[in-house]
Amino acid sequence: LKDDSGVGGRRSSRIHRIATSLQAGVALPLLVITGMVLQSSQLLDEGDYGFQPHGLIVSTLDLADEGYPDEEVASFMSRLRERVAALPGVESVSVADAVPLDYGRRDHRVSRAGEFETARIPIQGTRATEGYFETIGTPIIRGRGFESGDVVGAEAVAVITESLAERLWPNQGALGQRASFSFDRRTYTDLTVVGIVGDVVGSSHESASANIFVSQLQNPTQRPDLVVRASSEDPAILEAVRAAIQELDPDLTRPIVLTSQALMDGKKGGIHDLSLFFGGISALMLFLAAIGVYGVVDFAVTNRTREIGVRMAVGASRSRVLILVLMDGMKLAIPGIAAGSLLAVVISQLILASMYDYFGRTAVVWTVLG
Repeated sequence: LKDDSGVGGRRSSRIHRIATSLQAGVALPLLVITGMVLQSSQLLDEGDYGFQPHGLIVSTLDLADEGYPDEEVASFMSRLRERVAALPGVESVSVADAVPLDYGRRDHRVSRAGEFETARIPIQGTRATEGYFETIGTPIIRGRGFESGDVVGAEAVAVITESLAERLWPNQGALGQRASFSFDRRTYTDLTVVGIVGDVVGSSHESASANIFVSQLQNPTQRPDLVVRASSEDPAILEAVRAAIQELDPDLTRPIVLTSQALMDGKKGGIHDLSLFFGGISALMLFLAAIGVYGVVDFAVTNRTREIGVRMAVGASRSRVLILVLMDGMKLAIPGIAAGSLLAVVISQLILASMYDYFGRTAVVWTVLG
């Protein structure tokens, strides 16, 4: 029995056993990622974004590529606002360089005045004109939004979200405070906080709700967004907005006019695709792990045929031999599952931290319970 018990065979299959255990360990974190991505997709459908996407229409105009001089951009957008505001079904119009969940990159830094070199906070920054918060549907909690007088030469002003106000000035009033802000992460400008708005998501649903808004008239851009609040998302309104832009300048490249909901739906599709990808990979890994466990156990049982015969000859029952074989299979999977569980915990914590930044504590609790 010592010569034929399969010891040599088991030793020679050590690499196969390790590989099989590794497959089981990798499959578990992938399954966790799949579940978390699906949960994130559900929260994206149900989340409170801090703004009202339904009825919000956006058109990005790259006036730099259209040959507009810097000094004519503001005048063109002002005339365009008046023209679009007069359209039937349009409730309000503003100009900005971004809207929530547009999936652009606008990461910046802010601090209390005089502390920019030592205490910078990463935030999302947006240039906007008067009427912006009413147009996107984000309430002004204290102070005011932007006004037509917030131009170059006037006092530089900013509006910040409630969560950013608490981070910069905890247990203090933020209105009237001075903040240092930088668009390029090198030079900074001191701004006076004139308004506090409710927390609103940034460029993506993963971004934190710490946002700062500055006057676009004081910080002009040649790639402005026309932001329109309409009574509905009727395609006729979108076409009317597009026609108004082209009537003002027939030489402009045909502008793209989209609803905010269309931008969000595109991201949702990406998340669903991501979940399908991870789900397919994890299913494949589980399948390979199952084949690997079967192969290694089959090899071990073949090498232990004489041992099993002797055990049964001296009284071992069929069930006892079966348990012996199953335990050998469990020994293959348990180390990988244990290592995979630790890795799954780490990955899930990272995903939950990202979800907490936007969705909040309640959503994370429900995710854990789920």
